[in-house]
Amino acid sequence: MRRLRTRVGGAALAVVAIYVIAVGTAAGRHVDVLLLRHDFGSGPLYRAAEYLLGAITWATVGASGLAITLWALRRHGRGCARRVIAGLAGTYLSALALSFALGRIDPLGGEARRVAGSGYYPSGHAAMVAALAMAAVAAAPATVRRIVAAFAVAAVATVAVVLVVLNSHYPSDVAGGWALAVAWMAGAAPRCRCGD
Repeated sequence: MRRLRTRVGGAALAVVAIYVIAVGTAAGRHVDVLLLRHDFGSGPLYRAAEYLLGAITWATVGASGLAITLWALRRHGRGCARRVIAGLAGTYLSALALSFALGRIDPLGGEARRVAGSGYYPSGHAAMVAALAMAAVAAAPATVRRIVAAFAVAAVATVAVVLVVLNSHYPSDVAGGWALAVAWMAGAAPRCRCGD
């Protein structure tokens, strides 16, 4: 239990630390803007990235979450399914609340200087894809868990690159979304693998 609290607390602290460094320091803002200033063009890869990001709607995220929850229910029972729902809902609602509040309150005075716009920390897309990936790995049967994990890592990395290439989010927004997902999923669904 202590190890679990340490993981959740560490991930929550990472969400705060990433924001403070990225928005509250000149060096953090400089590093964030480096990739955002790069013009990646508008070729076929750019259009594919636009298509991929456009496919990640709240409907597709919701359908994926429902499928993973049903998989967890079938494999591990109601307790696991409830924890998956709690982790996914917590990730979504806290990402939404944080981005709304930070964009309006601007506690460090750096939101107005962000080129991509204010209120984008943490990235909801990055947070939800990471949470879905972790839930899928936790609910997967032991026989296919490594394959599911490989696909999950590929999906999380691809979405991260797409968000930055399309200038939709800063790298810090993506990292903050990941940390938020880890905090919720580590706290909500750590025992779903029981009973393999």
